[in-house]
Amino acid sequence: MLSIILAISLITSPDTTTIQSMQNISYRVFANDSSLYFQYKTNRNWTVPITIDKGNISEYAMTATSGDYVHIVWCKDGRVYYKINYVPITPQFIRDNKEPKWVYNVVVSPSFSEPAKDLSIFARNDFVFVDWKCPMENDSNNNELWRRGGLIIPGNLTCWYDPQNITEIPSSK
Repeated sequence: MLSIILAISLITSPDTTTIQSMQNISYRVFANDSSLYFQYKTNRNWTVPITIDKGNISEYAMTATSGDYVHIVWCKDGRVYYKINYVPITPQFIRDNKEPKWVYNVVVSPSFSEPAKDLSIFARNDFVFVDWKCPMENDSNNNELWRRGGLIIPGNLTCWYDPQNITEIPSSK
């Protein structure tokens, strides 16, 4: 009974992010009660929510790439975390009631680019990019924009590049 109540309360979360895959699978990620959850479906019903992480989750974002690899990022205690499934989610996978297999949580943001906020993620070809803002070192009223990219290797993400400060600094003319 508790699981039914939990599932109903999670579904009503106002900050749900939903995306559609190329194989007509819907994915969604949402936070409730200081936890981050993931669900998926084909036509009818959402699966039981899967806990991605617990703690002080402040923001989250998601994208999917070909092969139905789902990329999830979130802010927790000022840091940016990332996770990818390493077994593709297919309609047959869903019919068989399988649960996604995830790579461990990866910390994307180095300490000098925290606390993170205004999080986003996007993917292009074989790369995934995570963007976030953090207060400038000498000016907490303004923000720096950081980006970190990673090479997508099917079933795993093993190659993160160094983070880049991509803040546009106005020229002094």
